[in-house]
Amino acid sequence: MAQQFAGLKSMGYKIAYVDDVNPLASDFTTDVINMKNKGVNAVDLTGIEWRDAAIFVENANTQNWHPGLIFSEGAVYADQFISRAGGPAATNGIQIGQVYGLYLGEDAKKVTAVKQFDTYVKKVNPSWDPDLYTLFGWASAEMFVHALKAAGPHPTRGAVISQLKKITSSTPTGSSAAPTRQPRR
Repeated sequence: MAQQFAGLKSMGYKIAYVDDVNPLASDFTTDVINMKNKGVNAVDLTGIEWRDAAIFVENANTQNWHPGLIFSEGAVYADQFISRAGGPAATNGIQIGQVYGLYLGEDAKKVTAVKQFDTYVKKVNPSWDPDLYTLFGWASAEMFVHALKAAGPHPTRGAVISQLKKITSSTPTGSSAAPTRQPRR
């Protein structure tokens, strides 16, 4: 975080408010009021899972505080986020840095791995709405199976670990559950 702050400061940004998110927090009204009072105009919700980000956005909307920019990473890319955060009016304009295939269905027709992921998630639990952590679980299991197969017909723990260490990337060919997306320029 220190490097991120240094980079932002070198570009002229002022860091006006910093608070770690307590995993047991269920309300961010105090943070919202403090930020509003300090004149904060950009909020970074990176590293916060979608439920907490939704509570934050809902609390900000309740306090009639609308910073010029709210941004987050892929954890906020969840079907439930918009409705839990207060609807489209409350979430309009939030910037999400998403580097994975759009696994909520948008890329299913174009990316085989996304179609496979979406299909199997619904087979296992038709009412489950996948989120980033579902994708991470899928990708982790896929890497384990790949390493297990590569370890041979009589795998040992050491052989599987050795094969896992050889995995350095994944590709969106249908054998990878976490296809990457190139940022639009």
